[in-house]
Amino acid sequence: MPNAQRVDITKRWMQRSSNLLTALWYTSISAAIFWGWLNRNEGWLVAESGLGYALGIIGSSMMLLLLTYSLSKRWELVRRYLSVRFWFRLHMIFGVLGPLAILFHSNFHLASLNSTVSLICMLVVAISGIIGRYLYTYIHYGVYGERIKVSDILQDFNLVEAEIMDLAKLEKQKLAAKKLFAASRALIENQKNSFGIIATYKNVKRARLIAVNMQKLTQHMSAYYEKASHPPKQLKVIQNNLRQNNTILFSALKKLPRLQLFERLFSLWHVAHIPIFVLMIVSVVVHIWVVHMY
Repeated sequence: MPNAQRVDITKRWMQRSSNLLTALWYTSISAAIFWGWLNRNEGWLVAESGLGYALGIIGSSMMLLLLTYSLSKRWELVRRYLSVRFWFRLHMIFGVLGPLAILFHSNFHLASLNSTVSLICMLVVAISGIIGRYLYTYIHYGVYGERIKVSDILQDFNLVEAEIMDLAKLEKQKLAAKKLFAASRALIENQKNSFGIIATYKNVKRARLIAVNMQKLTQHMSAYYEKASHPPKQLKVIQNNLRQNNTILFSALKKLPRLQLFERLFSLWHVAHIPIFVLMIVSVVVHIWVVHMY
């Protein structure tokens, strides 16, 4: 496999945010909510004035700015200076910080009818957004990567298979590699026509078994090259290539069985999320109008 193709494939499959950073982000948000809930009766924030009022304006503005992501995909003017990826990241961040600001604005209390409706709509949108993010990561190369296509997976398999077959020197290694890649292709074809929890679960088990056997094979091949007489630099390159191939295949096999199921679930989520979001915008506008008029 040419080095340029290897770099492109590896970069595509490794496009995902750090699990540590994601964990820290949601832990911090959860801690802030918990602290706010514990101190909700202390009277530090008042919705009608001061910091509490400012948080209401900031939170509402963030929720309205969520629209920029949709606009960036349709209007060239919006993405002329900032990419769609930037607006998507902003959408993800504001989708969490906006509701957090509104919660502190309300001081975790329900007041008038219009404010209660606005708060509930906002929380539903926030929870829906978290669900959407979860579904999104299963059909894309990470949170900010491109959408996964079965044709792309098959192409990656072909390129990786060619290199592993070239690196396999023993006959039993070649035979094992052929069986594993045949099983991988059968899994790809099977998932095209599979839908449902039971079918997905069976395909996940098959994918894990293939991934485990592939890892054993690449480890066996790496050990073979260690015993053979190869210069240290060449050996390091070969072992690195085997590790990268295994990472690519493992990532692909991990996502593949769930792809069909999560694509349909994401489509259904999208249909439900948009009207909920519109309802939230309307309720926020009504709430702001009522507060300042009366």
